Amino acid sequence: MNKFRLMLDPQCSGSVNMAKDYAILYCIAHNELPPALRIYRWIEPTVTVGYFEDVNYTVNRDYCKEKNIPVIRRESGGGTVLHHMELTYSFTASIYSDFIPQSVDESFRKIIAPLIDTLKMYIDNVEYRPVNDIIINNRKISGSAQTRKYGILQQHGTVILDIDDDLLTSAILYDKDKLSANIYLSNEMSHQIYAGRYS
Repeated sequence: MNKFRLMLDPQCSGSVNMAKDYAILYCIAHNELPPALRIYRWIEPTVTVGYFEDVNYTVNRDYCKEKNIPVIRRESGGGTVLHHMELTYSFTASIYSDFIPQSVDESFRKIIAPLIDTLKMYIDNVEYRPVNDIIINNRKISGSAQTRKYGILQQHGTVILDIDDDLLTSAILYDKDKLSANIYLSNEMSHQIYAGRYS
């Protein structure tokens, strides 16, 4: 049987959230922790930038500075994200674990599958869209990104509960067509998923 450490964290700053995820990755690489699933939130709106992205092309730095919105670089790849009204997870395990497919595409699919099953308990028409998205009625509600280093896979992902459209479009330099494909959960659905656990 595979043993995991489940970590349900309170709201933290962006720098603390990313530092915790890196510490988990490092400790698992040095056999100091079992594989871990961490679920957490953000104490304030925060922008994270994918490991390979150029912040000058994806973030409205003047706006973020004016509004005191932290901009943090993630260890994982993927696009720039505004973390605000959402649940975030990190899943961290050895890439040599027998439950981690070696294919990047298949590893995304397998790690995301339990999240899809959970969402289906509350929402109809939840689907997986390769390579790393969850969609409802053909609109994105969740995205994920990975890093693989020190023999460890770490995957970040989000579940959007609500969106401040003005904040989002002001802080991030999004492709307009890509942005229009996003969706967020209704207040009722959000309340059901929270279930009071993460408030």
